[in-house]
Amino acid sequence: MSRYIPGGRTAATLVAGSVRYPIQRFWFFTAIAAVSWALYSTGTGYLGGRIFHDHPYQGILAGLALAFGLTLAIEGVRYLVNRRAAKKAVTVPDMPVSPRP
Repeated sequence: MSRYIPGGRTAATLVAGSVRYPIQRFWFFTAIAAVSWALYSTGTGYLGGRIFHDHPYQGILAGLALAFGLTLAIEGVRYLVNRRAAKKAVTVPDMPVSPRP
């Protein structure tokens, strides 16, 4: 997953080395990530080129709309989850206890 995050490959590589992650497993998962990233990038470019060949500005607008839409959806869900958790975490203030006679 770190391949899809800017700077993620560098961070993942440094962490894997510092915790002595087995090199064979590291290379195996790195290969899977590289192939999936290449297929994703190539597919996106190919489909975008086919769909927006004659209208490149529409492609840019569609990409921006998709990015903003996904961001709003993710943040909206995160807001609702946090709001629900905050409602459950509401506590009743402590009442002063009167001394018993």
